[in-house]
Amino acid sequence: MKKFFYVAVMAIAVVFASCASGNGSSERYKNGKTPVIDNDKCTVNGIAYDNNTAKCWEVSMTITASAMGISSSETTKSYVWGTEFFLVCEEESIMAVEAALPFTKAKYSYVESPADDSEACYAKGDSAN
Repeated sequence: MKKFFYVAVMAIAVVFASCASGNGSSERYKNGKTPVIDNDKCTVNGIAYDNNTAKCWEVSMTITASAMGISSSETTKSYVWGTEFFLVCEEESIMAVEAALPFTKAKYSYVESPADDSEACYAKGDSAN
C-alpha cells in the first residue's frame, strides 16, 4: 500500500512539474534591486527560461496597497503570447517598478494556456472581460 501511495504521489508531482508555470514577487526588489537579465543565456535572476517556443500564458497579478492601517488588494488576469523568457523578463521588470512604489506589494503567477496562435491567445482575454 505504501508503494502504491508513493507512486501515485510521484505521478501527480511529475504531471504538475511538466506544466510550465511560475511566480514572482516585488519583495525581491526592495531597496532598489533590479532583475538580472542575461539575454545571451536566457536567464532571469540566474534561472534559465525557454526562449524558443512561443506559447499562450495566463498571467495573474495581485497588487496590494496599504497605508495608515487601510489595505486594498486587486487581482487581474491577462493572456500573453510569447516565450517564457519574454514573459518572465516583462513580469519581473513590473515587480521591480512596483517595489519602488511606496505602500505597495505585488505578486504574479503564470501557467501555460493552450492556444493555437497569438490571436486565439489574446481572444481569451477579450472573452474574459
